[in-house]
Amino acid sequence: MPDNTITEDEFKIAKYRLETMPAHLEIGMGELGSFTKEELKDHMNQGTDDEVARAYTQMQMAGLRAFKEV
Repeated sequence: MPDNTITEDEFKIAKYRLETMPAHLEIGMGELGSFTKEELKDHMNQGTDDEVARAYTQMQMAGLRAFKEV
């Protein structure tokens, strides 16, 4: 079973990456749906207990880890 722990630093990185996202884009997250930048910001402001915030953070970290392996 994968470790779903999100560190404070990972959460901060995801929040920063969200700030750099163009306002007109939407991010689709499977069963959770699609979210605008503002909707994601609202979820991220709720902290790591929010399901969407956790999924977005995990998605961002997975992408960054993939670059490390290249």
